[in-house]
Formats: sequence, structure tokens, C-alpha cells
Amino acid sequence: MAISDTSPIPSLSEETRFWRKVNGRWRQVYGGMEEQGFSLEFHDFAISEPLQWDESFHDLSLEICFNLHGEATLRRGAQTLELKDNEIAIYTVPATRPRAIRKPVARHCFYTLEFSVRWLRENLRQSLDHLKPEIRQFISRPNRARAHVERFTLPPSMIPMRIDLLAPPVPEAACSAWYYGKVFEILALTLYRQPEAFSASEGRNRERAERARVLIEKNFDNPPSLAELAEEAQCSPFHLSRTFKQELGISITHYQRAIRMEKAALFLRQGKSVTETAMAVGYSNVSAFIKGFDQHHCTTPARWIALWQNGN
Repeated sequence: MAISDTSPIPSLSEETRFWRKVNGRWRQVYGGMEEQGFSLEFHDFAISEPLQWDESFHDLSLEICFNLHGEATLRRGAQTLELKDNEIAIYTVPATRPRAIRKPVARHCFYTLEFSVRWLRENLRQSLDHLKPEIRQFISRPNRARAHVERFTLPPSMIPMRIDLLAPPVPEAACSAWYYGKVFEILALTLYRQPEAFSASEGRNRERAERARVLIEKNFDNPPSLAELAEEAQCSPFHLSRTFKQELGISITHYQRAIRMEKAALFLRQGKSVTETAMAVGYSNVSAFIKGFDQHHCTTPARWIALWQNGN
């Protein structure tokens, strides 16, 4: 059977109409399925009834969903996956597409990174043998492949991307190069076979870093001290500092600030004022908050609000 990559791709206007069914925002952040063969999109909405999410999927495509908030169900035959906060879903869309439902909850917030089969084949042809078997089969023979769905927790190395994808920490002129590089980084972290065996000490270190990360995120408005984090991780402060940096690729101090600034960007999108946002993320000094926001996002809170409003 000949491989066809010419299935019609929903136009931007068609996709916009689909996402306007929901109470919220849909934004094409970078790329375009028609023009470039891949598209990065951001979604932020609330629904009171189940949403047939798979109606937005592109034929003969692969999608990576960064699910920040909200719940969804993905089905392929008898296989059912429940997608929850801070999880990633990967799904392929051959002739028989998977079924996907977004559940009625107060808030869904997620990115989708969508690729056509042709783009994947052209750009990953040198390393096809190293992809996960189901992904490789789909790219090589999409008309013969079954739909593939998988889900896993957001890897620590991808956590800083949650806000960077919407506001790249680079000058505007460098955004295109930054996004293109980030696309390949995401593919490297999600589609390729990863090492499965870890030593006992490596496993303990990952668990310690994860415990500290969870405590930081729960208390973003009142950052825990290093001693408190070390107590939670059940190791010395020195060991935790080193382990955290090794596992997440960022220091504890920088991660605490990144989480506060990520929450701040969210609150600003939700309509809070700059002063309200500063207080909500634990800053008593608004000027210090503005300086920290600018250092992290390369723009001021007021400029961020304008960029967000103008882009939707």
C-alpha cells in the first residue's frame, strides 16, 4: 500500500472555530501545520460539558500534549488512559484515530505540539531506529499503523518549559531560532527510547529531588528554606542542593523563582492586577516583583499582559 501524506489538514480558521466552542482561549504560538508541518498551540479554557477533543486532531499526525491543568481521557480500542495535571500524552493519528474527551472541569490549560508524518520523516530520518517502536512504525507506515497513545509524568528537565514556551527568555529577533531548537529538544526527550535501568542511589536521588520539587510548588508563595527542603527529602542540605541541580538542571533558588514567576504569569492572564499578583506569589515589594518578573520573562508584567491580550 502506498503511503499518502496528502490528507487534508484542517485550516487555521477551521481549528479556530473548533476552539471557539469553549469558554477560553486558543493560541497558535509558533509554526503552522499547513506552512511548516508542525504547530505549537496553547489552550486555556473551562467547560461544563465533556468536549470531544479528538475532533481537533489532524489526520496522519503525531501530537504531544503538555497537560498543565485539567483532566482528559484517551482511548485506543480497549486501552484507556486518564490524563491529569503535569502529565504528557503522546498520540498518533492514523486512519483510525484515537478517541479523546476533555472532562468538564473549571480549568484546562495545556500545550499541544503537532507534527505531520512528512515533517517527522524528513527531520528524523537519520535516527528512526532509535525512536520508540510504535512511533517508528507510525512514521514509516502511517497507513498501516494502529493509533498509539501513551502518558507519563512531565520530566524534570521539561518543567521550566511550562512558561518559557509562551514567553521565550530571548530577544524577539531570536524567538524563531529558539522555538525551532526547543521543538527538537522536546522530541529528543519524548519520542526516543530512554535508558530504563537506574542504580539504587540514582533512584533515591530522583526521589529526593522530586520531594523537594513538590514542596516548592505547593508553597510557591512562601518558599521553603533549604533546611526545610532537606528535611522533606531526608538528606543533608548540601546533598540535596547538588542532587536537585543534577536531576532538574536548575538550582533550588532558581527553581523557586521560576515557579513563582510561572504562577505570576498565570495570575496576570487570569486578570489579576500587578499588585495583586505580586502579593499572591509572596512579594511584599511590588518593585522587587516587577524586577524579578522582567529578569525571568524578559519583559515587564504590564508588557506581558499586553502581549497576551494582543495574541488572543
